[in-house]
Amino acid sequence: LVRALSPEGGRHGWDAPVSVLQVVTPDVPFLVDSVAMAARRRGHGIELVIHPVLWLRRDTDGTITTLGDPSDPDARPESYMHFELERTSDEQSLRSLEREVRITLANVHAGVQDWEVLRARTMEMAAEVRRQPADRADASDREEAAALLDWMADDHFTLLGAADFDVTSDGLEQVAGTGLGVMADMMKLPFRASDEWDATDVVLITKTEIASLVHRATPYDIVGIKRYQPDGRITGERRVMGLFTSEAYLSSPSTIPVLRRKVAEVMLRSGFSQRGHDGKELRAVLEGYPRDELFAASVDQLHETTMEVVQMQERRRVRLFVRRDVHRRVWTALVYLPRDRYNTEVRHRLEAVLLRAFDGAGIEFTVSLTESSLARLHFVVRLFPVAGFHQIDVHLIEAQLTEAVRSWGDGLRDALTDQCGDEHGRSLHARYVEAFPPGFTAVVAPSLAVADVLNVERVLSTGDVEVHVQVPLDAPPGVAHLKVYVPSSQIDLADLLPMLANLGVRVLDERATEVHLEPVPVWIHDLGVTCDGVDLTAPGVDNRLHQAFAATWGGLATNDGFNRLVLHAGLTWREVHVLRAYASYLRQLAFTFSQGYVEATLMEQPDICRDLIALFHARFDPHRHTTQRADVQRAEETETMRAGILQRLDAVVSLDQDRIMRALLGLLDATVRTNWYQLDVDGAVRPTLSFKLRPELIADAPRPRPHREIYVHSPLVEGAHLRMGAVARGGIRWSERPEDFRTEVLGLMKAQAVKNAVIVPAGAKGGFVVRRQFAERQAMQDEVVACYRLFIGSLLDLTDNLVGGSVVPPPLTVRHDDDDPYLVVAADKGTAAF
Repeated sequence: LVRALSPEGGRHGWDAPVSVLQVVTPDVPFLVDSVAMAARRRGHGIELVIHPVLWLRRDTDGTITTLGDPSDPDARPESYMHFELERTSDEQSLRSLEREVRITLANVHAGVQDWEVLRARTMEMAAEVRRQPADRADASDREEAAALLDWMADDHFTLLGAADFDVTSDGLEQVAGTGLGVMADMMKLPFRASDEWDATDVVLITKTEIASLVHRATPYDIVGIKRYQPDGRITGERRVMGLFTSEAYLSSPSTIPVLRRKVAEVMLRSGFSQRGHDGKELRAVLEGYPRDELFAASVDQLHETTMEVVQMQERRRVRLFVRRDVHRRVWTALVYLPRDRYNTEVRHRLEAVLLRAFDGAGIEFTVSLTESSLARLHFVVRLFPVAGFHQIDVHLIEAQLTEAVRSWGDGLRDALTDQCGDEHGRSLHARYVEAFPPGFTAVVAPSLAVADVLNVERVLSTGDVEVHVQVPLDAPPGVAHLKVYVPSSQIDLADLLPMLANLGVRVLDERATEVHLEPVPVWIHDLGVTCDGVDLTAPGVDNRLHQAFAATWGGLATNDGFNRLVLHAGLTWREVHVLRAYASYLRQLAFTFSQGYVEATLMEQPDICRDLIALFHARFDPHRHTTQRADVQRAEETETMRAGILQRLDAVVSLDQDRIMRALLGLLDATVRTNWYQLDVDGAVRPTLSFKLRPELIADAPRPRPHREIYVHSPLVEGAHLRMGAVARGGIRWSERPEDFRTEVLGLMKAQAVKNAVIVPAGAKGGFVVRRQFAERQAMQDEVVACYRLFIGSLLDLTDNLVGGSVVPPPLTVRHDDDDPYLVVAADKGTAAF
């Protein structure tokens, strides 16, 4: 009796969170494990098994009359099995499970009820082998084969079926009335005895291509002997089928008939001393050799394979040894690999390689892990029933297995040594092979991780953020990966996303990886990104994006919408900073348009933005013209560029955009000096951008217009110094009016001019605002002092000096005005050092 159900109160009278398989059947061996195998074959996970055996009396209708015990001669044992399975609502799946269990029970009972007859058949085959004429096989070979059959009958072989076969033109055909157990049904086998038998073989030991339904889910073992005509011609075969018991697998092969002869022959052929190292090594290999292979392989095959295994010794490499079953229905493969490389994932990869190479229908495995540095896997690859014979390339398969076994660390070592040389590559490999977490190595190929290693090295050496663009082969069109490398700590996405948005980059996904290094870790933020209208893989984009992000993250550049010009206009972050500074200065002149509107306008006019920056370089790049005619050449070039810009401006449709772009051009025309090209003593760019302007040339400047003005701009400090004449005096003010500090300074300058009317120096005034604000008073005071020093230093960047009565201009500064030495003095504020 078999039933499978998912209990429901309305249908079955009880509820359960599981599905249930229930079986009642006469008690015989192998029931529980065979039924459990059937459930697993159908994909049902087992959560609980209850299997009491009850001794019962039943009447002729099968109705239980008495619950007895083993001492009751009229009671019979029945097995009651209750399996609780993972719940399923698929009724078709439950009906399929019932059918599978009934087929399994039929096989179990068929094998068990014929066990006595099967054992007698096995012993009869042993006697038949002993009676064979001496001219058909050596006497010792016949005795060894007969001893094996006796040994099998002595509970070393689970007998499940037997049959005799005749040779026909189509193969082997079962002799009617000879089938026992699971071979009771007539069968025809598509191969010939002459293809299977070696002339010297007395007994044939092989496996079926189908797995057993009884006891263990492994292919059946077949043991057969020849059937002869009186004239000595082979007419057929006698077979028993079942499974070697666990004792057969655990016993030393030197105690098992046939195997002991094979082992002795292999040892003799090796020529090794039994007491020598190689002899002991070979003996250990044979003792641990898979029993199925010892039974099925010839002495020649065993000798060749085991000798190569001994020669491998402790070498860390992958080796493959294959054997095709005589029936040509399975391939067996022995795979040796470094033990520390073996895991379930590796095994799955090996299985995939072998199934593909042999065109297999299924595969089973066993693994042996000993104190040796090598692990051994024994694979049995089942072929499709209609599969034809095809040649295989063992060396090619072995190479594929080697690649499958290779760890991520192996690939990283090879990639690093290829790119960085052997010594440096191995040094980097030792440092990074354990630094990346499993989540990273699972999705990033070693060849791609080399770039990560080198970028992390740069981050550690400089302490700066690194940004790079990568395009995986499988990335959708327009999508790239932006990798941000940050020392010490992880970036908060709340800080990262607005920064990228201001660069015009849209983030699709993000994966953060901590690279575990000493003394500080490095974080890799891998972001899937896209940028409308921009090819992130175009030449130069990677470098511009990296520099802009690093400058913004490091505080050198302001995090605002002007940064979109880096990608959309093809400018560097410092070139964008020029346009931002001019736009900020326009806002101090009470210009009509907001910053957001100006940003949008520049995005609409990327060509004019590039032309303005080109004109800026033409006017102020100290390395652009170095001949004696430098001033003439510079003037000619800038005039040509300016005419081109005006021509583009004539094509601008929007009046607002035209006014904004012409205002920026006017500021550029009014600029006479800049510190953009100056460097600090360590070669770094200046932290501020300062312009010296002629306000009388600025149409939007309110009156009175100073004689000269220096405007300073940076993410830390912004300020202006205005003076009414070549000789002027006035102080510096810390302003708290960031939106219109120039208006404040302009008013103070006018007041100072009135105060100075009776003396030679004209009026002057300077003021600056602090961009960063701190709640703690001391911190704020320190910030003000630092910004004041920075502001004064920026003024001096553009100021001529007097040395020994001679005017010395600032370094790397192109001047579009006359000598103008000017000393900013405010001794009462403690800045005499400047």
